[in-house]
Amino acid sequence: MRVFYAVTFNQETKEKLLEYRNIVANQSIKGKFTNPNNFHLTLEFIGEVDEKQLKLLINLLYQLQDYPEQLIFSCIGSFKRKNKEIIWLGIEKNKELMKLQRELRDLLIKNEFEVDNRKYKPHITIGRQIVRVDSMHEIDVEPMQVPIKSIALMESKRVNGELIYEPLKEIIL
Repeated sequence: MRVFYAVTFNQETKEKLLEYRNIVANQSIKGKFTNPNNFHLTLEFIGEVDEKQLKLLINLLYQLQDYPEQLIFSCIGSFKRKNKEIIWLGIEKNKELMKLQRELRDLLIKNEFEVDNRKYKPHITIGRQIVRVDSMHEIDVEPMQVPIKSIALMESKRVNGELIYEPLKEIIL
């Protein structure tokens, strides 16, 4: 089972995110665009786990103490991969989110899980393997304050060839 920790959003927020995804899609030659049901903000990717590890990861979820109540989306950015990009929606600096992510990472390290050593850059992936139109203009993002639905341990799986992210356990906020 492949898992990760994430911040999840309500349906209204996902619909707002879909608007930005569609703007990017309309200004792209090709790419794999995120299914609106899969919009989330990753806190920490874990990868493949067995049942024993899964139980421990669920337990760690309930050890987290401080949660942000909302986020503010404020920009669109990308990670370059050769001639393709991962396009994402970024958030304004949020001390509570950064504290939560550090707390989670510390718990994972303490319990001997491998973590990504890169600096945490919170974002919501809009699309992968994007090839943009050369003349694509910059996309303005109106700062958008959104509530957080939950902090969750998510499963990543394929169902009939479609990528699905499904909460295994979540703390509803």
